[in-house]
Amino acid sequence: MKALFAITLSLAAAASTALAADCSCEARDGGVDTVMSLDSQSGKKLALRFPASRITTATGQAFLCSDVDATVELAKLWMPDHGHGSRPTILTAASPTCTIVDRVRFSMTGEWEIQVTFADADKAVFSFEVGAP
Repeated sequence: MKALFAITLSLAAAASTALAADCSCEARDGGVDTVMSLDSQSGKKLALRFPASRITTATGQAFLCSDVDATVELAKLWMPDHGHGSRPTILTAASPTCTIVDRVRFSMTGEWEIQVTFADADKAVFSFEVGAP
């Protein structure tokens, strides 16, 4: 039983390390990622990375990074011109400064936002164009 528990802890630690290593807001893969930067309302330096050269309706994941420890409570997909959003995203804190945003689904092309809310009530809005795949 102790051996199984130790293996489970080792796997959990390895998964956590892999998540933290993968969560980056630097352009990777020869610079083909899309990276946006802005300051939050309270001045956090933020970066949002999509692992593709273009953001399309096939995009499914993003990485949100901060220059300080910041717990992301919500990353809402919103299409301001149409007054609607998309399904809720799934957030995974890979490190205190990096959050993986999964289940990103842009249901149509056009202008979109990711409206970010932090645990300390700070907010930020990333705006961008979503194209066809």
